[in-house]
Amino acid sequence: MPPKRCSKLKNNPMTKRLKKVRASALKDLDAFLITNNANVRYTSGFSGSYAFIILTADETFLFTDGRYMEQATQECPACSIVRLEGAWVPFIARFIRSKGWKRIGFESSAVSYQEWLDLSRELADVGLIPTGDPIGELRLIKDEHEIAAIKHACRIADMTISHILDVLRPGMEERELALAVDCFIRRAGAEKEAFETLVASGPRSALPHGKPSGRTISPGEFVLLDFGARFEGYNSDITRTFVLNKADSRQREIHQAVHEAQTRAIEAIRPGRKGGEIDEIARSYLEQKGFGNLFDHSLGHAVGLEVHDGPKHGRVLTRKSEIVLQEGMVLTVEPGVYIAGYGGVRIEDDVLVTKSGVEVLTHAPHDLVRD
Repeated sequence: MPPKRCSKLKNNPMTKRLKKVRASALKDLDAFLITNNANVRYTSGFSGSYAFIILTADETFLFTDGRYMEQATQECPACSIVRLEGAWVPFIARFIRSKGWKRIGFESSAVSYQEWLDLSRELADVGLIPTGDPIGELRLIKDEHEIAAIKHACRIADMTISHILDVLRPGMEERELALAVDCFIRRAGAEKEAFETLVASGPRSALPHGKPSGRTISPGEFVLLDFGARFEGYNSDITRTFVLNKADSRQREIHQAVHEAQTRAIEAIRPGRKGGEIDEIARSYLEQKGFGNLFDHSLGHAVGLEVHDGPKHGRVLTRKSEIVLQEGMVLTVEPGVYIAGYGGVRIEDDVLVTKSGVEVLTHAPHDLVRD
């Protein structure tokens, strides 16, 4: 079936975006195959769960099945929509052969070994060129439309924290608190949660990614809450740690150290600095306070269409990262201290790298004690 052409929209942000994608992905290639879902959405606007794109110098072909034809027509005015029949590899291989293309780039980070074997067999006379994730690299720098969506997702996260501070009480189960977060996120206008909401209390708060359990939250213990909201495809990611009623001196010491480590790291963010330098600022401070060996994950990651956005799961603020910070990057900054058998503290905010420094996008209070 021939592609279904859609009329172009004026002022479509895809126009500028596609120009950058073509310049990056089509070097010495006849066409570029996009299979990563986030990259499909980035280059087309398609929000469904099943689609593939072939990009050429002057065409964007989007392949999807009958479930999504009407949706693709509405969401992707700059694309030629092709109805996908049967398994995607042989169908798209036939399409490529029909066009006579001889050099096809593909996202080697998003194609499985079996898919590569199948493509190689179907396209034995075509050069398949692995390219890594050139579109993911571009996604690290957000445009104004992406930034606006992320800021809205951050506002929803802030609203959710405010709501949770009103309903959090001793005797709640962790799962009950997680459900309250998820319900409010959607009532506040989010499409869905950015990821599974994490709630861990008491000694369980020493689990950096502790899933909510049936444990009852008690006064005087840490409650670690990590969640995010998704708005128009873009995510926020925030973590706060609370103590109900009264915190003891050790809890305050840990929380203050983590908060200061985060503050110092955020203040150091600006274009031109390397991600590893920012990670080291937070890490060295926690080491000075005697908590260095209790901070055992990276300082932060890129966030956008994916919670861990871009190549290599968005690992920008990591030990020895050579990634240079640039205007338009949106990052999390989330130092933590985790003591097995006792509990843990993490504080996480989303920030935008600006021309002259940094803008913090999440503004929920960092206060430890919740009376």
